[in-house]
Amino acid sequence: MFTISPTMKIKSKLTLISMLLRPCQSYLLPNQASSAVSTRFLSHAFRTNQGKATPTAKTGDPSVRQSTPTSRFLSSGGALPSTRHIGKAEMAEILDDYEHAGREESMYCVIDVRTPDEIRMTGSLGKNVYNIPVETLMHTNALALDDDDFEAEFGFAKPQMDETLVFSCAAGIRSNYACQAAALAGYTNLINYRGGANEWFSNFY
Repeated sequence: MFTISPTMKIKSKLTLISMLLRPCQSYLLPNQASSAVSTRFLSHAFRTNQGKATPTAKTGDPSVRQSTPTSRFLSSGGALPSTRHIGKAEMAEILDDYEHAGREESMYCVIDVRTPDEIRMTGSLGKNVYNIPVETLMHTNALALDDDDFEAEFGFAKPQMDETLVFSCAAGIRSNYACQAAALAGYTNLINYRGGANEWFSNFY
């Protein structure tokens, strides 16, 4: 009798999530139906990660499970914080503030969730815009890492809960998934640039 191992099950789940996040999806615009579907898959992925016992900085005891925003959300059955979807003109205002005033003063943290190859093809939205591909953001549960681990992994300070996270991709789908992943990690100030790089590098507003 053929038996499916736990490892095979996990790989199947990650493969399914990756299929949902393929760049071809960025030709679609986020809507209520896609939001609901992605939320279910995100919740399942984060539940899988949360169920794993990990050593803690204080005790080093792998049997201790920490209370996190994600675990509290999943146990409470609450709704995800809403995401604000913006267009090119508003994104231009945010980037102007972000690039000139800086992250600390503007209270924005702008993250492009495209792949590095995509960014090389078009250029970046701004010199201070960070890059974490959405697959990495989700598979590593990046926004649930502690501050030191996050900075060591991605090369910049982890966003704080009072910052506004602004996500962009090619056309608003992957960045919408990123917003939902951030919501599961406990962030509440979330903006999705729905036009993405496709709109940003076009010649009209």
